Amino acid sequence: MLTTHYMEEAEMLCDRVAIVDLGKVILLGTPSALKKKIGGDMVLLKVSHPNIAAVKKLRYVRKVTFGKDALVLTVDNASAHLQEILKAVGRVDDVELRSPTLNDVFLRYTGKEIRESGEEGGWGERSMHYQNR
Repeated sequence: MLTTHYMEEAEMLCDRVAIVDLGKVILLGTPSALKKKIGGDMVLLKVSHPNIAAVKKLRYVRKVTFGKDALVLTVDNASAHLQEILKAVGRVDDVELRSPTLNDVFLRYTGKEIRESGEEGGWGERSMHYQNR
């Protein structure tokens, strides 16, 4: 499996990217087209007890996910609405506002975080290891 670093490289270097899960192609397209499928900006909030009901009522909030003291929102034009979002959520310990990445696309469509591939490494890493024997 690709690490976060490799997804960033793919985003910079590739004309087309495939999101693959369990050997099946889930999505295929340009990095920018895949990121547009997320449907907005990402707002990540570190918060213990958010007012999720109030956040879901905001017309520009497309998706709400809450888990382990973090609220992740997909929002249309997040920078224009950030103050209203913060007011609706309640007490927030930390805020991150960013555009979607290929990592976000992978998570959205596979339901899994990208993680290190273990000892084996990627194809290039395995190849270099084999050549050095």
